[in-house]
Amino acid sequence: MSKKRILVIDDDPRILSSIKEILTEEGFFVITAASSDEALYKTKRSTPDLIILDIMLPEMSGWDVCRVLKGDERTQSVPVLMISGTSVKSKDRETGLNLGADDYIIKPFHANELVARIRAILRRVKPESVRPSCLSAGDIRMDIERRAVTVKDKKIKLNKKEFSLLTVLMRERGRVLSKDFLLESIWERERCGKEQVVEITVQRLRKKIGGYGGKIETIHGLGYRLSDENR
Repeated sequence: MSKKRILVIDDDPRILSSIKEILTEEGFFVITAASSDEALYKTKRSTPDLIILDIMLPEMSGWDVCRVLKGDERTQSVPVLMISGTSVKSKDRETGLNLGADDYIIKPFHANELVARIRAILRRVKPESVRPSCLSAGDIRMDIERRAVTVKDKKIKLNKKEFSLLTVLMRERGRVLSKDFLLESIWERERCGKEQVVEITVQRLRKKIGGYGGKIETIHGLGYRLSDENR
């Protein structure tokens, strides 16, 4: 199962480090940004499942960042949890809700409260469902339970990492996945070779699925995507 990706935006490195540690232990894949420019750049590289956004940022306010995110069709549906170092006034809460924020949390906060709010938002926005055991993309077919892959009804033999890579690409079909995300999702703590191991595994997978290898697109500077075109 793919990890939920959470982007944390805060200019305080201690807060970023603390939240990343808490959420990583809870099984989330955490991306951090210390400025609005960095945050907007990273959302373009790989759309997160949820954004934790500090109201007080040095370049743009959290409100302005939220306005930009909600005005972009690629990120307008991504839930936003805003954090503030002071109590949120009624007017501020109304402003945030009008901009599309989903919830607020006040610093300092307990780890359990942060995790509970995140899980509640994710359940509201996209309830957890049972992942299908059979996946398809054109003539590529996967049976997760039987660990079987066929291309035009021809069986394809994949090793463990190749199978995991194809599974993630199939489940996130049409979505650009960064190399960092693939490393965390498939190799977890095994980061020998870092990005190179992803590149090599993609090359092997493309070769094994033959003429359909071109469906695994390289998005330069961003990562990889399995084409959502049925061809």
